[in-house]
Amino acid sequence: MHDPHSSRPVLFDVSHVTKSYRMGELDVVALNDVSLTIRESDLVVILGASGSGKSTLLNILGRGRIRPGRLLLRSPRDRP
Repeated sequence: MHDPHSSRPVLFDVSHVTKSYRMGELDVVALNDVSLTIRESDLVVILGASGSGKSTLLNILGRGRIRPGRLLLRSPRDRP
């Protein structure tokens, strides 16, 4: 979980996440091929217009369940 370019451990690593849902007859793409790495002590701000997928991304990070894509979570008990 360490990137050779940083000495700070990775807390969240999201790769190629796509999330869509059905709204009536429409398929709505909330996230499309999103990748994000958050390291220990990073300050992260998620900005975007209404309906751009901010809450969807936060729900995925909080629940730890995605398909398709990859999500690595590091819990506080994993810290040295």
